Amino acid sequence: MRVLIDITTLERGGAERQVVQLVSGLTRRGHDCVLAVNKSVEAYEFELGAGGVAVRSFGRMHRYDARILPDLVAFSRRFAPDVVLAVGFSATLWGRLAAVILRCPCVTAEHSTEDKPARRGILTNKLLAGHTRATVACGRAQIPSLVAAGNRRRSIVVINNGVDTAEYFPDTQGGAEFRDRLGIPAEALVIGLVAAHRPEKRHDRFIGLIEGLSSLGLDVWGCMVGGGRLLDVNRQLALSSPVADRLAVTGPMTNLRAVYSGLDLVVLVSDDVETFPLCFLEAQACARPVVGMDTSAVRETFAPGTSGMLVDQGDEKQLLREVAELVADRDRLRSMGDYARTWVEANLSLERMVSQYERLLHDVVDSV
Repeated sequence: MRVLIDITTLERGGAERQVVQLVSGLTRRGHDCVLAVNKSVEAYEFELGAGGVAVRSFGRMHRYDARILPDLVAFSRRFAPDVVLAVGFSATLWGRLAAVILRCPCVTAEHSTEDKPARRGILTNKLLAGHTRATVACGRAQIPSLVAAGNRRRSIVVINNGVDTAEYFPDTQGGAEFRDRLGIPAEALVIGLVAAHRPEKRHDRFIGLIEGLSSLGLDVWGCMVGGGRLLDVNRQLALSSPVADRLAVTGPMTNLRAVYSGLDLVVLVSDDVETFPLCFLEAQACARPVVGMDTSAVRETFAPGTSGMLVDQGDEKQLLREVAELVADRDRLRSMGDYARTWVEANLSLERMVSQYERLLHDVVDSV
């Protein structure tokens, strides 16, 4: 197949990393794939180059810049795709319009959940519903929000995100080196937040969690890993904390396997924005248990009670109780981590995800 994948921008983030892994996986399987980026490529150049993926960036810095459409159409005419996969609004706008002009079948994929979809998005989805062969949801819990956003329920296909278990696995030496660079003692118990420094990720809530655990007399460290515009703000927030000496803050890290292996527990404490967080898949592949808040399809990313714990969205007291119980029992943490690795291999592997996308795209092409 000749597959054109259109995405708004390519910066560091779970959804973007998943798209890179998908296009690389399809390319490895012999499909002729091109990744079209409407804005700019700010990350993953090495991964794309190593995977032999062709990339075309249009440099249009506003997602509603109408010049994206002629850019995309002209490029697509030269590439002549069998199918267009448009990932995330606004790419699902421009990608579908280009597919209509080219008379090419189109599939969309959404990595986010919106409780109150924008009117513009609802109108777009309804008007282009007849030209959309399928809409991919990351998890079952995402379906109601996609329907509310104007997508046809009968066209929605659930394909869970996946993790490359050959890339993410327990790395004892890498984890030890990661801790050593940050000055974290080898025997310390470390809780990690691996997330971009954006307001909705609530790094302040994470710092409060570490402070709460310390007030209970628990000897823990906290580690925040990720880039983003609030990195310096959150670093200062950590430095002003009463447990500043137990808080490590890094920028973006390329060797995430070593990062996860240097942690004992991975948490997400975001506002109600998470859909199917990739960091939970990666952490479990590295045999690390997780704790997350119950929003959208987060509960589908692990086995609650056995590979991690689920708490009510926004309930910081419950979060503190659950994490406190876990960190007080290192044997339980380790056993949950071991189960997490097995569970992810069986249920959420990258190869499984690529196979499901490949089958869907083949079906769409064959139905033309």
